[in-house]
Amino acid sequence: MKRFAEMQQARTGVDKYRSTYQKMIDAIFTPYPDERSSSTVPLASSIIELYVSEALKIQTEYIFKAENSEYSANAKALEYVRKYDRRKNGRKKEFLENEYICAGYGTSVIYTGFEAYNKTQKDPIIGDDMTLTWKQVDYKEEKIIVKNIDIRNFYLDNQSIE
Repeated sequence: MKRFAEMQQARTGVDKYRSTYQKMIDAIFTPYPDERSSSTVPLASSIIELYVSEALKIQTEYIFKAENSEYSANAKALEYVRKYDRRKNGRKKEFLENEYICAGYGTSVIYTGFEAYNKTQKDPIIGDDMTLTWKQVDYKEEKIIVKNIDIRNFYLDNQSIE
């Protein structure tokens, strides 16, 4: 709890304007019924939409950094995996949401990981006399995880665990 309180304290400089940013992002133009102009100008929303439409044309560069020099090879491998996964699985939705977060708050966080586990399934076997039997087959399921992390709930911890 002490470390979490320190992380919250470190973010106070960023968080003091966060509610103002959120109000600007959420501003939606609502005219008066008699067609007069209202005082709400969705300037931030329109700029964010403009940024995201341009970001879709120009691919965003993701930088993988290693904490120590011993992890630099792992960071490079993760970069290649991300590029492959984007091509193979069409991760446009996650990265599109990430572009909106980045445009609204100036930074964003994506969690990436790899998950592997064993699964079993029953495959049918039809005999010569048309009897149906089931054979249990084990196989390995692997997938790459890509998940957006809400920047408002993300706290960076620079302390090492001892």
